[in-house]
Amino acid sequence: MFCAREEIFMAQNSSQPEAITIGHLSSLAQVDVGTVRFYERSGLLQAQDRTRSGYRLYSRNSLARIQFICRARETGYSLDEIKEILQLHDQGGPKAEVEKFTVSMIAQIDEKIHALSKWRQLFSEISDYIECSDDSDYIDAEAIDTLMRSHCNMMSRKDN
Repeated sequence: MFCAREEIFMAQNSSQPEAITIGHLSSLAQVDVGTVRFYERSGLLQAQDRTRSGYRLYSRNSLARIQFICRARETGYSLDEIKEILQLHDQGGPKAEVEKFTVSMIAQIDEKIHALSKWRQLFSEISDYIECSDDSDYIDAEAIDTLMRSHCNMMSRKDN
């Protein structure tokens, strides 16, 4: 039995026809057929062709595209942001426009990292509180609420 990577490698390097069905594509990408259709309706993916029976056919490059979309979604990018990235990939564009876009994306990533580090700090403090609390099986909700409010107040003051 092949693992998914071997199957993908074989699919990309096989002598089979370049077009693959939606079912095969969804299987290789490990997503539902409905997800592939949704990405197509959203303009993130295009069927290369259709069979006489109306079945969608996709290029083998569609697999990498779906994998990119899934990774970007897991990272928190919206479908509109992903669409913009893919349009730059597909069409290119003026150097200044591409640079502006990439600088903007870096700034967004930095903001997300900053926000996540705040959340990490908060939950670390809550975890420390729980660890240092008495041996009771219950946690004082008021104390956690106080920690959360003071943390949020402190962070909002730092942001201003």
